Amino acid sequence: MINKNEFEMLCAIKDNPGLTQRELALLLDASLGRVNKVHKGLENAKLVERGTITPRGLKELEPYKVENAIIMAAGLSSRFVPISYEKPKGLLTVHGEVLVERQIEMLHEAGIEDIIVVVGYKKELFFYLEEKYGVEIVVNPDYAKRNNNSTLMRVCEKLGNTYICTSDLYLAASPFKQYVWKACYFAEYAEGKTDEWCLEIGGSGRITGVSIGGESSWYMCDLAYFDHAFSERFREILKEEYDEPQTAAKLWEEIYSDHIGELDMEVCKLERGTIYEFDSLDEMKDFDPLFLKNVDVDIFDHIESVLGCDRSEIRDVYPLKQGLTNLSCHFTVDSGEYVYRHPGVGTEQMIDRAAEVQALELGKAIGIELASTGRSIISRKGSNMQPCFWKRGRLRYPAMMS
Repeated sequence: MINKNEFEMLCAIKDNPGLTQRELALLLDASLGRVNKVHKGLENAKLVERGTITPRGLKELEPYKVENAIIMAAGLSSRFVPISYEKPKGLLTVHGEVLVERQIEMLHEAGIEDIIVVVGYKKELFFYLEEKYGVEIVVNPDYAKRNNNSTLMRVCEKLGNTYICTSDLYLAASPFKQYVWKACYFAEYAEGKTDEWCLEIGGSGRITGVSIGGESSWYMCDLAYFDHAFSERFREILKEEYDEPQTAAKLWEEIYSDHIGELDMEVCKLERGTIYEFDSLDEMKDFDPLFLKNVDVDIFDHIESVLGCDRSEIRDVYPLKQGLTNLSCHFTVDSGEYVYRHPGVGTEQMIDRAAEVQALELGKAIGIELASTGRSIISRKGSNMQPCFWKRGRLRYPAMMS
């Protein structure tokens, strides 16, 4: 079996045949003396010949070859309202590319063709990926009542040498490789205080602890790699604990953290700005100033038509506590703060929206003002629904607005 230094050099020579040892030293950020020693050992073992990897060398790399990738795309993206009311976050276009498509293409470029996309919320919107990219779609029916541990449970038998990806990340540069030394979690460094999931790292690079929040730390970037040993033990733990009531709400990373002593995973350190995760619409706008202008969702059309504002004004968006029949979020435009109310799934069976509109119109006609603690937009979609607007308790419709 080869060691880590030999593995890294074999990979470098495979991808860059003909490099001198001095060039290899620069590529591997290693001393020339160490490179000379490792290179000589590879030549003696017939793994390298005249600066090129041999068939025997490729065979030595085979246990480290990535077999597949799992892209988790089942979640509700509840922090990304109101866009997520219509479209899953992984299907948004950022800097001209759909987030999940960009990841798939990067995986293909690394030679990883076996890709499984696990879907749940608005699952039908992802089905086109099967024909476009040849991926496998797996449906997670438990996406709304469990955390992402249910996604890995749906594909647990497919875990091996596997990348674990999240569909809504923007990867500025590809972190994917055809061969990986061992299980790892990708991390970037945060200067100063951070609310991210911070890693405690041992001398060998092994992750020894995880804490929420920290200071000047390497933090998790929602991308990981499982090797066979990690996958086998994690699968056993997941099956053992899956039906326990406290497991339902856990991220798979929490399950890993609970068993960190028996799950060997090292940190894979990335340069700052390699992976972008967007927790809010404002963060997305900062990263891609044209995002709102180009995003294709009806909700922003409603806001523009009702308030007479421009999409670029929309900011400070965050979800509010959801009611029995509606989803709501706060947002601000230049004219003030508002609440957007969106009908929840199945509410048309509980509420006659056409009758509700008529009742509001009747109340306005006889001088009854709405009781409201703020400013609200109500968007009702469907053939017998229309957007309406109330401000300081007075009901108004788009046609009435000056």
